[in-house]
Amino acid sequence: MDLEVRSLQPGVKATLLAKLREYKADLNKLKKEFKRISSPNANQAAHDELLASRMVDVNSEMLNSAIKYNEAMQEEDELLPEKLAIANVGRHQEAFRGTCL
Repeated sequence: MDLEVRSLQPGVKATLLAKLREYKADLNKLKKEFKRISSPNANQAAHDELLASRMVDVNSEMLNSAIKYNEAMQEEDELLPEKLAIANVGRHQEAFRGTCL
């Protein structure tokens, strides 16, 4: 369109080029607005809230896992060496099999 306007008479040309600039500016504004609305961050508050609620779930799962691990370690520490050796009979073989695969 730009090239077509340039071949017109000077009076008409100036008016149409000004209109064309306005239309291009409006089009760019609409494109930016569309990108802003359609982007994943459009509803940032809801996104943050969802993320926070999922983080609470993950944190509680991690805490429960750590508590269970600590309890297991304490129980293991309380075992007599003979009972600990019996409890660990299969563990070394499983670890060895896992590294060889």
